[in-house]
Amino acid sequence: SPKLLIGTFPSFFLFLLTRVELFGASELTAMIRRRKSTYCCIIFFVVVLFLGYNGYLDVFQRSHLFLLKNEDVHVNPEEQYLMEHDKYYALAHKQLSNFKDVEEWCGTNAEYTGLNMKLPTPEEVADARRKAHVWDELASRALLITNNFPWKSTIGLLQRLYQPYFKVTIFCGTFYPELFMAKEGFPDIVTPFNYINVSEKEMNRGVSAYHCLVRARALQLDVRGYFVMSDDVTFNFWHPLPLEKVLHPTGITYEQFVGVWWPSVYGKAAVQRALALITDKYRNDDGVQRMFEIYQNGLSSNGFKQDAYYQLTQVDGWSISDLYYVPASMLDYYSRLMNIFYEAGVFHEIAISKFLYSVPHNRLYDSDYKYLWEDRIKWPELYHENLVFIHPIKLNFMTDNYQRAKFCNSVVSTFRDALFGRTTIS
Repeated sequence: SPKLLIGTFPSFFLFLLTRVELFGASELTAMIRRRKSTYCCIIFFVVVLFLGYNGYLDVFQRSHLFLLKNEDVHVNPEEQYLMEHDKYYALAHKQLSNFKDVEEWCGTNAEYTGLNMKLPTPEEVADARRKAHVWDELASRALLITNNFPWKSTIGLLQRLYQPYFKVTIFCGTFYPELFMAKEGFPDIVTPFNYINVSEKEMNRGVSAYHCLVRARALQLDVRGYFVMSDDVTFNFWHPLPLEKVLHPTGITYEQFVGVWWPSVYGKAAVQRALALITDKYRNDDGVQRMFEIYQNGLSSNGFKQDAYYQLTQVDGWSISDLYYVPASMLDYYSRLMNIFYEAGVFHEIAISKFLYSVPHNRLYDSDYKYLWEDRIKWPELYHENLVFIHPIKLNFMTDNYQRAKFCNSVVSTFRDALFGRTTIS
């Protein structure tokens, strides 16, 4: 605490801390300049950097990324023991705390009915988590949330809805402080905040969204697999899912469907470039050639008779890929293949379709998910607890009070019931 820190430094430290607290860093800097003491300047900057790094001062202008330290907060010894020795209790405590933040956001300007409902205790939530295997499954997986465009201020809301349930949650996309740190009424970002910053050119408006998982591979995370989802997906993650293989909701679809992407520079021309990279530029690269061998063997194992050279350049699939799962055991192969597709400029949903041809994978029943097109404005009526996911629900629109009310009384209420049980008015 600050009191303990003060005791380890000379009285000048207390003098500095008092001035920082009463007047702020700028006035204290002026004071030190007047004294013209090199020694004082050194001590001052060391102290300020130390306090800023540990979250006591907003020196780095990162206060929204750090939880404020409060020396007056007293934790019940029994609760502290459970937090340290019972992982289910610690997670339940975090999940409840995060969800209360979401409900507070809902209640700020929206007519959210859940504020009158009583949430269960951490002990009750922890007991429920112990009884269902799905929570352990999630706690050993990573969630990667991608954004086709520069991130805005919705990160804090997404963190609270998803982050306490996965081993690690990572945000991938382009980050401009004036956008993702903007004060637009959404909950602030909390720690830990894990992100992969890619340029707008690299993301290319979502054309290369598959490359986020390639970038995540470099982190060498100790997880069993990776869920990858778009920022406008609402993922009902409480459903048990088959995760021993790649999971893709639709699987290979739209065979012989040309659409707008296949004739474009990101379609047929791009996969032809990818094939040229494999057979020419990287013909002596053992890693690439081994990847292509796995690709060919995968086609055969999945019952496809055509060779890889032919299959790559055919109009044989286009898979909508706003949510999918890749086991950690498949990540190396996925990354090598997607690196080739990225260099060649292959469109995201063509690249994922080609990948699915070569790997064993599970898919969802059509009733498990909803992709909205002309009916996307009807998402409040179409979204429900039994779906695995729905796409899209645009969180950026929730700055509008009317839209926020719809989101809270639909999505947030459903999350409350599914995650914490049906509750009664308190």
